[in-house]
Amino acid sequence: MKGTPVGSERRRRAARAAVGSAVAAVTMAASAQAEAKDLEVTTTRAQGDGSFIGAVRKAERDGDRDTITFAKNLRGTIKLKGNLTFDEPVAIAGRGYGNRRGDSFRRVTLQGPKRGTDLDLDGYERKAVPNVLRELHLRRVSVGSSGPPLTIKDSYMDGESTVTGSAGVVGQFVYGSRDEAIRVLDTTITGFAQGIDLYKSGARVDRSRISGNLGSGIIGGSYTGVDVVSSTISGNGGVGASVVYESGGDVINSTVTGNERGGTYGLDVRNSTVAANEGPGVVGYHYDDDSELSNSIVWGNAGVDCGPDVESLGGNLIGTPGDCATLPADLVGENPRLGKLAANGGPTRTMAIGKGSPAIGLAVKAEATKFDQRGVKRGKHPDSGAFER
Repeated sequence: MKGTPVGSERRRRAARAAVGSAVAAVTMAASAQAEAKDLEVTTTRAQGDGSFIGAVRKAERDGDRDTITFAKNLRGTIKLKGNLTFDEPVAIAGRGYGNRRGDSFRRVTLQGPKRGTDLDLDGYERKAVPNVLRELHLRRVSVGSSGPPLTIKDSYMDGESTVTGSAGVVGQFVYGSRDEAIRVLDTTITGFAQGIDLYKSGARVDRSRISGNLGSGIIGGSYTGVDVVSSTISGNGGVGASVVYESGGDVINSTVTGNERGGTYGLDVRNSTVAANEGPGVVGYHYDDDSELSNSIVWGNAGVDCGPDVESLGGNLIGTPGDCATLPADLVGENPRLGKLAANGGPTRTMAIGKGSPAIGLAVKAEATKFDQRGVKRGKHPDSGAFER
């Protein structure tokens, strides 16, 4: 793969085609749902008219994808006692994200018991119609998908470290493109056994925070694709993001830090910061290809920063390169002068590079992204890592 762009241009074209197909599918599905209903939740009572469970039952009786909404003046916690399974596609829409701490979610919370609750989205018979969860506060509620594609947007999912057997999001045999089956956008997933756990279903994570989970942040199973863009994966009990057999994906413009078993495993890493993890920084795991590393800061990780089966495309600042293949365009052994993980602007936290950092201007321009993790436009001589100074 020497000399080829990160992830390869062919894969990028395929990804763009997949997104276009997904958009077309959503448009066609929406036009075919003229009979779909808006079902409003008007009470925090568990059962009865106007309740969330009542809306769920009505949605299950309809053949089209209904939308469950919440009354504008509704406040409080809706307690879910058991697992919920949707055999028909559904959209569940809350009442606004508020700020990144999730304060506005105090309005209405869907809460499971201490052992946790599963929200299972199946819908095998309606595979072309995606499930959508947006602007929700979910406490001790895991979301599983094994039917049509699933999008989770503008939401806050907190397992509160009590849900020991479930991931925040579980994907299993999800219909559609393996790279786009599950989409997580502008969402926080924290306090679960795993953040996102995939089995033969791929995921893309954008502008999100996968942090403080008991196990890995994102773990991909066989034949899955995992793409992480402009996101922060931090403080998880396992590897930050990893894939295994016949899998792959990209970590782009993202920060991976403070994870107990390492940064990334089996993924290409581009314009990202992988630092201060308690295991190795970037490790490859491809049967036919090495993982590619470009324009990234990989520093301060336990053991080696850059492990075996990793090929550099240049522009990297690497503390301890280990067995990975570096280039003259890389810088080895220098301190990047990283700041602590902090709110430096943009939707997710980053590690700023300090004044005089050797990462400034180090990136290979041909491989550089147009914007950094925060959405700041990169300069004429772009910096390595997720943060453009």
